[in-house]
Amino acid sequence: MRLFTSCFDYMAHVLRHALTGHALTLLLLAGLLPLAARAQAPVVTVTPAGPLTLCAGSTQTLTATANVPGFNVAGSGFNGLVQALAVQADGKVLVGGDFTAYNGNANAPDYVLRLNPDGLLDNSFNNGGAGANGIVQALAVQADGKVLVGGGFTDYNGNAAAPDRVLRLNPDGSLNNAATAPAGLTYTWSNGATGPSITVSQPGDYQATATTTANGTGYSNVVRVNAPAAVTVSLSPAGPLALPAGGSATLTATATMPGFNVAGSGVNGNVSVMAVQADGKVLVGGQFTAYNGNAAAPDGLLRLNADGTLDASFNLGGAGVGIGSVSAIAVQPDGKVLIGGNFFSYNAAASPRLFLRLNANGTLDTSFNPGGTGPNNAIVDEVLLLPDGRVLISGQFTSYNGIAAAPDGVLRVNANGTLDTSFNPSGAGVSNGTAIALALQPDGKVLVGGNFTTYNGNAAAPDFVLRLNADGTLDTSFNLGGSGPNPASVGISGGSVTQLAVQPDGKVLVGGQFTSYNGNAAAPDNLLRLNADGRLNDADVPLAGATFVFTPGNTAGSARTVSTAGTYTATATAPATGCTYTSNAVVVTVAPADLTISNAQTVPAGTYHDILVTGPTTGGAGVGTLGGAVTVTGTVTVQAGGALLTNCQPLTGGAGTSFVLAAGGTLGICDPAGIAATGATGAVQTATRSFAADAIYLYNGTVAQVTGTGLPGTVRELALSNAAGVTLSQPVQLTQRVLLSSGNLTLAGQALTLLSDANGTALVANLGGLVLGNTATLQRHIETNTAASGYRHYASPMQAGAGAETLATLATAGYTPDFSGAAAYNSSATPSLVTPFPSVYLYNQDRIAGLTSDYGTFDKGW
Repeated sequence: MRLFTSCFDYMAHVLRHALTGHALTLLLLAGLLPLAARAQAPVVTVTPAGPLTLCAGSTQTLTATANVPGFNVAGSGFNGLVQALAVQADGKVLVGGDFTAYNGNANAPDYVLRLNPDGLLDNSFNNGGAGANGIVQALAVQADGKVLVGGGFTDYNGNAAAPDRVLRLNPDGSLNNAATAPAGLTYTWSNGATGPSITVSQPGDYQATATTTANGTGYSNVVRVNAPAAVTVSLSPAGPLALPAGGSATLTATATMPGFNVAGSGVNGNVSVMAVQADGKVLVGGQFTAYNGNAAAPDGLLRLNADGTLDASFNLGGAGVGIGSVSAIAVQPDGKVLIGGNFFSYNAAASPRLFLRLNANGTLDTSFNPGGTGPNNAIVDEVLLLPDGRVLISGQFTSYNGIAAAPDGVLRVNANGTLDTSFNPSGAGVSNGTAIALALQPDGKVLVGGNFTTYNGNAAAPDFVLRLNADGTLDTSFNLGGSGPNPASVGISGGSVTQLAVQPDGKVLVGGQFTSYNGNAAAPDNLLRLNADGRLNDADVPLAGATFVFTPGNTAGSARTVSTAGTYTATATAPATGCTYTSNAVVVTVAPADLTISNAQTVPAGTYHDILVTGPTTGGAGVGTLGGAVTVTGTVTVQAGGALLTNCQPLTGGAGTSFVLAAGGTLGICDPAGIAATGATGAVQTATRSFAADAIYLYNGTVAQVTGTGLPGTVRELALSNAAGVTLSQPVQLTQRVLLSSGNLTLAGQALTLLSDANGTALVANLGGLVLGNTATLQRHIETNTAASGYRHYASPMQAGAGAETLATLATAGYTPDFSGAAAYNSSATPSLVTPFPSVYLYNQDRIAGLTSDYGTFDKGW
């Protein structure tokens, strides 16, 4: 039993057992490996997706599913013909054709774009770009991820200076037509120096070596320095360079990655096909007669260097296919090139028509199909090189080398170009249309696309796309009973399948011009994906037999019930491969519990949502004492008759939190900074704070405190139980009392006012401390009701010194003291008859014994 260490090991093992070594080599050259990177991975999803917030003590069940995504599920597809497909190593799909919208999105790049493996638009490719301005018919992905694009366009993203009809894009879809500096570039000089520049003063040959992290090593030209004779000085590009005796010069090395066909105009006709050789050179086929304005370039088929310049060594001096066109290219492992198209000669000399083979240098290979005329009729659309060296061709033809019995539209030739009569023996091939596209499956079966409706006379065969067994007979297990794509009419103008691509998981991408599949008009237009059996792949499919493990905790099963905060993921394992796939992360938080305090209790350190300290009439006289740092996410409320003692512990809360001290409540303040209206200081540090005027503020710290900016201007009671004392931060008025149980209240120039009104007068209870300062005011309320007879007593204390109380200062609105008759009253034997009768009196007890009047004994004192 063999153990595989990775999904790549497993998939590569499967492929090696499915194909010969020769087949594996071909697939590697074509860029079809690594398989693990190309296959579409199942998507593992945990629902609900979160983020989730649980109430304290509650639970939530998370459920994991693993699905192999359908392709462009519920999407409408392209609004025009799909003419080219290329699948990248990461499973993304490049699409070219004659379209200007995808899934109804007119902002998608025109004519060439990229799809994610699930068929949705890849917005990271040519993001915001307009795309090409004409049809794209050929795509090829280079090993470095750059993309060759061919077709009938003359600009890209509005840039008319882009090469016509064949250009190269960077992996992100931007135009690659300028030299760029490679990443991680370092320079080493032949004399051992490093860096992009050196200064030389000695004769010799100098060369720079540029090394990059991803692109290997490159070597500069050699600059020769002679001394002492002075000749022409040229630092770039090649010298020779001569210095005067004792002189010096600076040589600067630059290294760039070449853009593709920089400043070139491209070809003067359509490009239909491209193929990248193992050495990075690019074969280009189509219908054109010049490249970059060079009419001497071979017609219809040429080869470019990796930088997009013409490779003059290919078919040197040859005319190419002349007025014909090349629509198919396949490169053999030995470097020879198979081509197909619509041509009748090569290099102006007799050759097989429509299909032939070239030597690696571009000359005609006369050993291939020697003496044969090739297919008849119109065109060879596709050339598919098989692992054993034989070749499948498709197109519009009805004979091969004059053999009318050859299958129509699709046939196979031997490695030497002669007809392989073992393929579809006695079969008629396709009819009522043309075979255009071919794709080989790893098991040797062949997919055929086009605009046909019959195969080997069998009209029940699926239209436009079907599968053949390796011997060319119809594979009736593919799309069993299905009708295939079903456009309005038959023929290129009415619809066709022009592109096929087999994914590593056996699914098949189908591109062309069609609006339904198997009668299903909801299928995506012009590009869709089929399951390996030919059914439409337009829905997510559960990963059969998948097993799941949740983390954290390594809990097995597709469902997990959680009650604690954390970030949860599920990993699914595919039973057939052992490959693992991880889900989205679900963040779970647990909402803090509410706390109600209705008696004397300690509040443990921690996080709470709401804290409520009740009063006698709302649940009990609560007295809460913080036992540690407390954080709230909601509101702290202290009701009338309730008390919250912060106990030198922080009470904090983030955005959206609040603190409410209601009228009649008590707040114990231990923080040296007292209480602040805002900010991260003081005993209460929630986002908003409401401190009632008719509340009790107890400062009971262990070090000197200030009252803080949060203390209201008027409070019911200011209580001190702090031997280190408290200092006023701002003026304050008291409606009931200053209670000095322990410690002094220092005024520090701030006004302390003991208010007095009809309801009472505030006082200072100096049981264990003093009020220090001379800015205190003690008010005394005088009732001035003039609506009825009577008198009022006004007693000490009176203010002395500057600003002393006088009879005149007793005046109030609607009341003026009258003491004009005071002398007559004080000496009269009948004071009750004195007019005007005084309204302000002073009591003098000495008058009782020395005054004769008709008043009683006590009253004589007034």
